Amino acid sequence: MKYRQIILVSLFSICIFLFANSQSQLRESLELQRLEIIKRIESADKELQKLSNSKVKTRQELRALESKIKSREELIDNIQEDLAITTSQLTENQNKYAVLTSDIEAVKKQYHALLNTVYKQSLGYNKWTFILNTQSINDSFERWVYIKQFQAYCQKAYKKLQTSSKQVALSSQNLEKSIDRKLELLNQQSQQKETLAKDLVIKDDLLKELDLEENKLNAILKEQKLERERLNTSIEKTIIAALTGKTNVTSSTEEIGELSFSERKGLLSWPVDNGVIISKFGRQRHPELDNIYIQNNGIDIQARIGSVAQAVHDGKVVGVQEVPGFGKSIVVKHDGFYTVYAKLDRSYVDNGEEVGVGQRLGSIDVDEMGLSTLHFELWDGKTKLNPLSWITK
Repeated sequence: MKYRQIILVSLFSICIFLFANSQSQLRESLELQRLEIIKRIESADKELQKLSNSKVKTRQELRALESKIKSREELIDNIQEDLAITTSQLTENQNKYAVLTSDIEAVKKQYHALLNTVYKQSLGYNKWTFILNTQSINDSFERWVYIKQFQAYCQKAYKKLQTSSKQVALSSQNLEKSIDRKLELLNQQSQQKETLAKDLVIKDDLLKELDLEENKLNAILKEQKLERERLNTSIEKTIIAALTGKTNVTSSTEEIGELSFSERKGLLSWPVDNGVIISKFGRQRHPELDNIYIQNNGIDIQARIGSVAQAVHDGKVVGVQEVPGFGKSIVVKHDGFYTVYAKLDRSYVDNGEEVGVGQRLGSIDVDEMGLSTLHFELWDGKTKLNPLSWITK
């Protein structure tokens, strides 16, 4: 029976050890996850700081904020999971402390009773008198064995008391650590929830700002579409007029026998010096509005302020118009092809004037953003072409 109890106690102790070890490993895993989540939050913070320097709120800023919010929610879940483990361990440590405290009280009572017995016995007899005051040597030997066993029992009881005292002290320390950790996690959880609430308010405000910006951009986009249609109509009228002979146009290249316009595909000069193409030909994704596309009939080239548009080939000016949203636009005919130079603030040529390659046609306007951008188109009759396939790389 005694051995069975020892086996059961040993198995119970092993189970507790394995459970505590698994919880410790899980906690370490949670702490590593928490550090990784915190790194993601810090990274999103840095990205938001860079984006917030801009006066215009963007979808990119919203995405960075949403990423930060998602990571913070994961962090709160992580803390909550760790808190559940810590609460479980705290309950376990409290129960263990209560059991050990109860056990040590029982051990103390037994030990004190034992000391009291020893003390009373020491007053009533001498050890050797007790051993020798017998009728036979066997009786004396039995009394001697009894005294030895009693002394061993007393030492064992003393050691048990010491061990129990150490276990209680260790359990008390673990209990205090569990309490401190739970308080720390509760504080972290409270701080993260408070910060999350602030982030959600910022997100709500940002969404409202973005809705306003989107409405403004949609209005601008609508106006720009109308402006492109006006420019397109103006160009088509000019080309039709040239085709029907209302404007007498001849190409100087035909007279001197140089390469024709069509033969110079990929070799045409740039319409501006030192420019950068910021918008290409055809259907383009809007830079700020999601799922919105714009149709560009030409290319847009950002140039230095004070730059001028220049003819890409010899030809004749067949149109100089003022188009709302595109400023002054100049149309030059080259054989059966036409080049368009728009967003000018001043024209240096007149309708019907012969121009040579590289000739200054007009100065490029400066927009409200302080940028100087030339809009350039190329037509074959009434068909729009991609200018990038024609100008030199």
